[in-house]
Amino acid sequence: QNYKTQKLVENIRDIEFVLTDNENEAFLLESNMIKKYRPRFNIELKDQQRYTYLRISDEKYPRLLVTRRTRDGKFLGKGKVFGPFTHGSSKLLTVGTLRKFFQIRVCKTLPKKVCLEYHLGNCEGPCEFKEAQVQYPMHVKALEEVLKNKNQTKIFAQKLEDEMRHAAKLQQFERAKDIRDTLIRIGSLQTKQK
Repeated sequence: QNYKTQKLVENIRDIEFVLTDNENEAFLLESNMIKKYRPRFNIELKDQQRYTYLRISDEKYPRLLVTRRTRDGKFLGKGKVFGPFTHGSSKLLTVGTLRKFFQIRVCKTLPKKVCLEYHLGNCEGPCEFKEAQVQYPMHVKALEEVLKNKNQTKIFAQKLEDEMRHAAKLQQFERAKDIRDTLIRIGSLQTKQK
């Protein structure tokens, strides 16, 4: 054995197993135990990296944001939190696709006039248009349903799958790949965790 493994084995007094129901639970348990016990020989996940969560902000026209737990286990900012996402960062793919699909705004402060996102078709412009202001809460409610309800998540995943196939037919392979990656991440929402 290499030197590190020899030293590790010399220090073992007993071995304890913790059974989990799925891989996501195992990842989360491992991360929590490493942060709690700070094992000497384990360098992965010791650097205070935390899994990502999605947060729907507590604003007049809520935004969808990526958030992480602080050292004391709390979240920065107010709003409803969903997750965690265990496989890689959900930052770019999942958040971007969900924002576009549900027409969720991205601007930090609400502008007086519609921004580029409106002109790209990614937002209905609740900052300027009355009809969009009426529709916006319904978009947010639909997004929440997808994030917390397995059946709604399956319906949304099916729509994304259809969109992915359509993009592939049109030879928009980068778009199809982005949708596929989003589907993988959304799959982690459907895995039940203790």
